[in-house]
Parts: sequence; structure tokens; C-alpha cells
Amino acid sequence: PIAAAAARLGIGPDGPVLLAARSSAVAEDGRASFAGQYQSLLGVDPADAVAAFRQVVAGKYSAKAITYRVLTGYADEETPMAVLFLPMVAAVASGVLYTRDCADPDAPMAVYAVPGLGADLVEGSASPERLVLSHDPPHFLLDRHTLDASVLSETVAGRLAALGLRLERTFGAPQDVEW
Repeated sequence: PIAAAAARLGIGPDGPVLLAARSSAVAEDGRASFAGQYQSLLGVDPADAVAAFRQVVAGKYSAKAITYRVLTGYADEETPMAVLFLPMVAAVASGVLYTRDCADPDAPMAVYAVPGLGADLVEGSASPERLVLSHDPPHFLLDRHTLDASVLSETVAGRLAALGLRLERTFGAPQDVEW
């Protein structure tokens, strides 16, 4: 079933597309954030979906994931792993949006952005542009820290902030969103 479903996902309106194989564990965004602990794969050929599935699931048992799970007090059975396959799209920029700092509920939103795909940002090997936005609409830009060139316009950052705020309202808690 995985191979057949991946083959269907790999057919886009303009021809073949590669897939992202994303990890998703049940407790991943619960009382502890497992961000960066599990493995996701980008640019997966649909013909390699079964191998990608196995690799992502096996990532649950990497040394860093096991150590983090044990230190945060979760039992293995509390963190079952799922793998989501998504069609890839060309990325001009990507990053992470934090709707609130859990330690300071009055803190503004923060958007971290890098050009292209965000795998290097999530893994901590890329230095992002950082935009700080007011939490309340219309999400004014409060600060920008750019190392090289600007990655996001203020308008795009504001749209991301608005979407993040919708997610925060929907789930009733601060959100960290990979986009």
C-alpha cells in the first residue's frame, strides 16, 4: 500500500514530483517538543518510498531521540511513530515560526527564514534571517536580523504570522510551525 500511494502522490499536474517523508510521533508536540529529534527526508523518489518509510521510523531509535525521550519522561509506547508523505514544491524560502515564547507569553512572534529548503535550519546547520513581529494583527515588524541578504519581505512575514495566529487559536496553545 505504501508504494502504490507514493506512486499516486508522485504524479503532479506538470509531471513527476519528488516527495517529503516527514516523521510524526504522537507526543512530538505535547509537554515536550521533539523538534529536530526525529528524521524527515526530502526529495524522495516515489519508487523509494518504502525504504524512506523504514528510515524515518528507525529514526525514532537514534541515540539522540532515545536520550531526549527518556530525559523528558516518555515511555517508548507513548511515542508511536507515523510517516507522512507529501508532494514537494519548489521552495523560494522556508523556515520556522514561533507564535509565542512559552516562557514569556507576552513575547512577540519570531520568524526564522533561509533561502530554499529548510532542512539545514531545522538541523541547526544554517544561520537564518530572524524577523520579530508584533503578536497582534497587523503584525508589525519590530526587528530584523539579517546575516547576508534579506530572505522574506515584511508582507510575507506578516502573512506567515497571521497563519500562525490562526493555528494558535485553533489549537489553544503557542505553536512552532515549520513552513
